[in-house]
Amino acid sequence: MINKPITVAYEDCKKNIVDIINQSGLPAFAIESILKDSLLEIRDIARNQYEKDKMNYEIALNNDQKDLPHIAPEDAEVVS
Repeated sequence: MINKPITVAYEDCKKNIVDIINQSGLPAFAIESILKDSLLEIRDIARNQYEKDKMNYEIALNNDQKDLPHIAPEDAEVVS
């Protein structure tokens, strides 16, 4: 399966939103209200996704650190 590039998906999404708005027949004040509500929901989703991604990244970093061999300070060689 070929994934659509983000730039293409972005433009497709914009075009679809504009087409739906134009075909809705709703006045601007109604569309504004819908878009405001949608933006608030999207912000919450994006914030939650960021927090999940950050937590998963930190867990992966910690797990990666645990997999590295550790040398006790008294066993470490001094290189001159």
